[in-house]
Amino acid sequence: MAVLVVAADHFVLGSARLARALSMSPIVIGAVVLGFGTSAPEMLVSAIAANRGNLALGVGNVVGSNVANLSLVAAVAALLTRMPIAPSVFRREALLSVIAAVAFALVVTGGYVSRLEGLFLALGIIASIVALVVTGRQEDHDDEPIDEGHSTGFETLRVTVGLTGTVLAAHFVVTGASGLADHWGLTGGFIGFSLVALGTSLPELVTTVACARRGETDLIVGNLLGSNVFNSLAVGGAIGLVGPGEIGDSHLEGKGIALMLVVGVGAVALARWGHYLGRVDGVILLGLYVSAMVILGAGGRQDESASPNERSVSIRTTGCGHVSKTRGSGVAVGGDLVVTVAHVVVGASTVHATTPDDVERPGSIVALDARRDLALISVPGLDAPPVVMADDSTAGSGLIVGGARSGTVVADIRRRVPVVIEEIGSADRYQRDGYEVGAVTGRGDSGAGLYNDEGSLLGVVFATASDDDLTTWVTASTEIEEVLTVGRGPDYRCDEMASRVVRTD
Repeated sequence: MAVLVVAADHFVLGSARLARALSMSPIVIGAVVLGFGTSAPEMLVSAIAANRGNLALGVGNVVGSNVANLSLVAAVAALLTRMPIAPSVFRREALLSVIAAVAFALVVTGGYVSRLEGLFLALGIIASIVALVVTGRQEDHDDEPIDEGHSTGFETLRVTVGLTGTVLAAHFVVTGASGLADHWGLTGGFIGFSLVALGTSLPELVTTVACARRGETDLIVGNLLGSNVFNSLAVGGAIGLVGPGEIGDSHLEGKGIALMLVVGVGAVALARWGHYLGRVDGVILLGLYVSAMVILGAGGRQDESASPNERSVSIRTTGCGHVSKTRGSGVAVGGDLVVTVAHVVVGASTVHATTPDDVERPGSIVALDARRDLALISVPGLDAPPVVMADDSTAGSGLIVGGARSGTVVADIRRRVPVVIEEIGSADRYQRDGYEVGAVTGRGDSGAGLYNDEGSLLGVVFATASDDDLTTWVTASTEIEEVLTVGRGPDYRCDEMASRVVRTD
């Protein structure tokens, strides 16, 4: 996070100096260069999150950044200096900020962001830039130069290095934030709204403090309003274009969006009331930010009560290098990940997963263990709570819950046994932990989950006994945990010459 802030700060500083060298007016510098520049972290973090299927994190980052800009950051500015606001700001930057937020809200409240909607928002940011530059030109302004001791070439280098650092740091912010969400049992939307949004809004905060010290209030106002326009349209558009899909966080789609609109309109109304923001206004805005965090935080924990049926996934694949099709089952183990048996997907060129809400989504293979006959599929738009793995069970009753063929089947857990099978694609034989279960299953149930009476996952079905239709073999959850510990790797792709999938690295 620290690298992200430092890199973005250099990116913004260099951009501002270049803009001054080109004699751009303060309001354009604030709204376009600083406002859009300080939103580079939001753009990169949200785009990476969307590309990895975590739309809730990306959308939460936009919502939280917009809220933070017009409450927390604006409050800090108002507490540091009295900010007069010209009437033209309400006809231009403030109006654009509200329109952009409403457009983003209309897209998000449907619970799904499409590429067409992303394109609509992206076109909106282009129109906004043109409008700001054309209508924002003013007479020559006798501003103090930021620093005339640096050459244009030096500032260009600063912009390039700062942007590169922002790109790399944004990747690690998304990875770390997703891990924190799962570890703390929080939704990706809440993590995006709070922790990630606060981090990506720090460049706005740093820039605001620097401007306040010099008394450049036009830059502050333009920075905050321009940043929100960019967040809503450019970042929102990037989410739809890079990773369209379901958001999967109803709390964020409802209360989160409502809070963003209330804070945005409230801040503009407060500034309009007296045509300035002072210390009293700063206290009010700070209270708005704290209230928003408390309200959204009330629904920020993941739902840990998902039943086996709510985890059941039906998997459909088409063959790699041939025309065969395969159907199987899977278990949503947390976030966008589904565990299934490797032999269902090892020969696939395409993978689709249908969740209990009857929505079919394209997926990609991100881990494949041929020895354990297990695979992990990433399904963008899926946001399942972490699965609870059961302790070892030697005998008892349970349920096999599959999504492709048999549905729910009563199971008699006979014994826990070591299972010896051949590695997929090899004649070598390996031993793994498993269960012998009395249950009637068939083709399409491979990958179905075996649960105990408490609803904890004991393992996944991989075969029916060849000599007994009443016996089913299950790979134990300890083997699944090993695969999850290794985690996702590069996506697998179809190798038509070998008629199987191979790693992309």
